[in-house]
Amino acid sequence: MKLSIYNIQKRKFTKLIKKTGYATTSGFMNNEFYYCDNASLYIINLKTLAEEKYSGMYSLAALPQYQMINFTDHLVFVPESGKYKIVNRKTKEVEYENTAWNLNVRVIISPDEKNVFTTGVVKTKKIFGGNEVEMDMNAVIRIDMAKKAIVSHYAETYYPYDFVMRDNGKSIGIWYVKYDIEHYNDSLKEALYSVYDIETAKVISTKTLTQSKEIITNHHTSENGRYFAMDNYLGNSLKIFNESGDMIMDIGELKIPMPKLFFNESLDRLIITTYQNPLATFVDLKTRKIIGQLVNANDDQYFLVTSDLHYLGSKDFIKNIRFKYQSEIFSFEQFDAKLNQPHKVLKAFGCKDTVLIKAYETAFLKRMKLLGIKAEENLNFKSFPTILSLKMEDDKPNFVKFSISASKGKAKLSDLEVYNNATLVYSEKISDDQKNKFDKTLVIETSSGINRYEFIIKDESGYESPRITRFYNNTTVVKPNLYLVVIASEKFKNSKYNLSYAVKDATDMANTMANSKSFGKTEIKKVFNQSFTVDSMANLNSFFSKATINDVVMVFFAGHGYLDDDLTYYFPTYYTDFTDPKINSVTYKTFEKLFQGMKPIRKLMFIDACFSGEVDEETIFNTEDEESGKDTTRSAKTIYSTFAQSTALEMSKTIFSDLRQNSGATIISSAGGTEAAFEGEKWNNGLFTYCLLQGISKTKADKNFDKKVMLSELQRFVADEVYRLSDGKQSPTYRMENTALDYELWEY
Repeated sequence: MKLSIYNIQKRKFTKLIKKTGYATTSGFMNNEFYYCDNASLYIINLKTLAEEKYSGMYSLAALPQYQMINFTDHLVFVPESGKYKIVNRKTKEVEYENTAWNLNVRVIISPDEKNVFTTGVVKTKKIFGGNEVEMDMNAVIRIDMAKKAIVSHYAETYYPYDFVMRDNGKSIGIWYVKYDIEHYNDSLKEALYSVYDIETAKVISTKTLTQSKEIITNHHTSENGRYFAMDNYLGNSLKIFNESGDMIMDIGELKIPMPKLFFNESLDRLIITTYQNPLATFVDLKTRKIIGQLVNANDDQYFLVTSDLHYLGSKDFIKNIRFKYQSEIFSFEQFDAKLNQPHKVLKAFGCKDTVLIKAYETAFLKRMKLLGIKAEENLNFKSFPTILSLKMEDDKPNFVKFSISASKGKAKLSDLEVYNNATLVYSEKISDDQKNKFDKTLVIETSSGINRYEFIIKDESGYESPRITRFYNNTTVVKPNLYLVVIASEKFKNSKYNLSYAVKDATDMANTMANSKSFGKTEIKKVFNQSFTVDSMANLNSFFSKATINDVVMVFFAGHGYLDDDLTYYFPTYYTDFTDPKINSVTYKTFEKLFQGMKPIRKLMFIDACFSGEVDEETIFNTEDEESGKDTTRSAKTIYSTFAQSTALEMSKTIFSDLRQNSGATIISSAGGTEAAFEGEKWNNGLFTYCLLQGISKTKADKNFDKKVMLSELQRFVADEVYRLSDGKQSPTYRMENTALDYELWEY
């Protein structure tokens, strides 16, 4: 253990207390810090860092039900084998010692240090058959430190749960198993909550909590006793009570094994964790409802979900969640658009940051508009068309046969779509005679490795069926070829728009990828300056037509980015009239269509140009251009001088995955839809290209050190590095994202 003080406001460790050590438990008490190893208790003054050590049987402190750590300014409780001591911290003298102690209940030293409360054995008189008999009984006891003796006892029992002080020390509330020795019945265990007067030891009130054949062994108490809970180790019994002993919730249906409960009395909230998994459950004790659950995973991945299944989380985590409906398992894409609503999650968990909540809500609505989905519509499976059956079987080598049957929901059927790894590989309009009931047999080509086939039936109202997924593993190993087109638009008829590094960027990218061991062979086509025209795009179709389903297609573009007044994105060519980008410029949609007609599943495009992300037309405003020294931007003239650096659309891309399924391509842009892309002497490239090359050929993107650079690794590295080197002025994003497919780009 490395013991340090962490400053929450400064968000860093500010002081080292101890370099080495071992702790089974630790915490704060009376403005001091303590920790225990198996043999000793250590108390540290946080101002002077002076440390005290007390030897004893502190292995007991490792178990949460043994709440025996207690100390005040002058006294400390020290457990030993077969006895316990109350020790004076100043003199180290033993103030009190006793050999009778029941260790499964807390120890409390009163703030005035006049009394100590714990459990012990007391002499008491009972009546048996009309005769009075003196006998030993277990009970909660009060030790008078002035008299050095037990002066009162409460709640005679063989199994105490817990106790708390009430009414400023005038009464004591105790949870325990009833033990009426004169009328003892072992067939039923009754758990009670009783309040006693401290001085007279008389019962003020008592209430039955539970009755069961077995003792419910585990208990949890809030700091001041406003809430108390009982559970068993399996977690199928978890009952929560208020300070009056009334049961307010029974959440055993969650089946949380070995739960650990954290009460927040001021907020009437409860957080439940378990040693078995990284799941935390949040409960509103005031409304008596479950708020939701939080999952923490590796590398700062997280997932927060409400009781009505709205969620927010890190994108990489969400991509791995699955939904079960009836007998089918569905990937996140099917329901993500409706259920991924961070603003609703923040509200449910009590977030008070209204600005953040509004930003998330705006981003969500922007995403729904982009997907063409009505935000107010709820999931209603009865309205959807249904895929009744889907059978898969082998056909000829590298092909698979599917037999599908579907029926309509609220409206008649209209379309069938089939995707392989998020790439549309088959579609058809459903004929009139099958609009109520549809049957079809298809034979579809497979790619090497895992094929994730997804079947979607649509109806005339625009509803989709739950997407049925089938996986097919083609074990034939095929090393892919790379078909790479590098485009550089650096020189222009209007020379004032000339760039310095676009051709070098494209050349460097071509030379780098030619050396990748990830591919069998690499076919490269270079399209520079005057060669890049509207008509030249037709030649790319011919170049890519040689690629098979197992190959990788990549397009790299370096040059200017241009936004028209209708926010259509253009790639200017040598012949472009910069007063009107519609003249002699290539639209971004031309590349989208190019990818849609390709046979390969794995398709990728890099765009190193300004404003290459998607633009949110509703949040654009004018501002003054900033000087950037020797660094220049790849920004041609736009109808606006510049754009807002943060938009709802850009935010939605940060927190949401792109669910638009069409070409299946991943298109990574060097800058947000409102940002400039930089080039300059310090990088000897465009900044985005520089980071790409660093991530690939310098292998800096290989975060797991497996000597391979995957697309996902490169994407994360470039995004972080460009943002860092540009001081936040440039943030790579994507125009399209294939969430189902990751693949290797570099091997060394």
